[in-house]
Amino acid sequence: LLIAIILSYRLDESRIKLTRLDIALLLLCVVSIASVKYMIYCPLLLLFFFLPKEKFKSSRSRRRILAIALVFVAVMAVWQVLLLKTFPYVEDRNGDVSMIRQVKFLLGDIPDGMRIMLNFMLNKLPFFPGGFTYYQSNEMIRELVFLATVFGSMFAVDKYQYSKPVEKKRLFWYFAIVILLIAGLTSCSLYGGFTPVGADTVDGVQPRYFIPVMLPLCIILSGVSIENHIKHYQNWISYVMLLGVLNMVLGMLAI
Repeated sequence: LLIAIILSYRLDESRIKLTRLDIALLLLCVVSIASVKYMIYCPLLLLFFFLPKEKFKSSRSRRRILAIALVFVAVMAVWQVLLLKTFPYVEDRNGDVSMIRQVKFLLGDIPDGMRIMLNFMLNKLPFFPGGFTYYQSNEMIRELVFLATVFGSMFAVDKYQYSKPVEKKRLFWYFAIVILLIAGLTSCSLYGGFTPVGADTVDGVQPRYFIPVMLPLCIILSGVSIENHIKHYQNWISYVMLLGVLNMVLGMLAI
C-alpha cells in the first residue's frame, strides 16, 4: 500500500495534491512497518522522500507529515528497546545463541563480521526461489511460480512508459538501496537472534522474510528493455499463478 500510494503520486501527473485519506493511509503504513515485528522493513519508509514536494499543500505540510512519521518510528524503536529490557530475548533452539555476545563478536572483528554477512547475502540469498510459496508443496512448481512472478515482470506487455528517463533511474536506485538495506537488516537480525555465537554463516533466514521486497524487485526488473512477442502472455502467467495456488492447496491437504 505504501509503495502504491507513493508511486501513484510520483508517476501519475493527474494526481495533483496528497489527499487527507492518502496521508492517513501513509501514516498508518508507517506505524505498521515500524512496529516491533516488522522494524527490519523500515528502509521502505525512505520512499517518503520519493514523494514530490509539489504534491504537498505546502512545504510546512510536508515537514509536518515527515516529522509525524519520524516520531512514530522513534516511538516504536524506543518501545522495542523497552520490551527487550523487560523481556530478555532467549533462543534455546539453535545451540549457543546470545544476541549480546554475538554483537560483541561482530564489533570485536568488524572486517570478519562484514565478510560473514556479505558471504551469506551474495552466496545464499540468491538461491531462495522455491521458498516463497508453501514449503510442503512441489518444489519444481514453487520455483516456477517464483521465476514467473519476479522475472516475468521483464516481459510484461503493459509496462509503464516513463516520460522522463531520469525518473526510471531514480526509481531503480531508490528500490535497489531499499532492497539491500532490508536484506542486510534481516541477515544481521537473524545472525544476532538465531545463530550460534561466532558462526561463519547465518541461520534461520527464510525466503518469506523477503516477500515485502518482491514488489520493488519486480518494478526494477520491469525497467529492462525487452519486447515481448509471446502470444497470450498474460493468460500463460495467469495459468502459472493458478498452478501455484493449486500446488499450495494440495500441499496443505497432504499434511
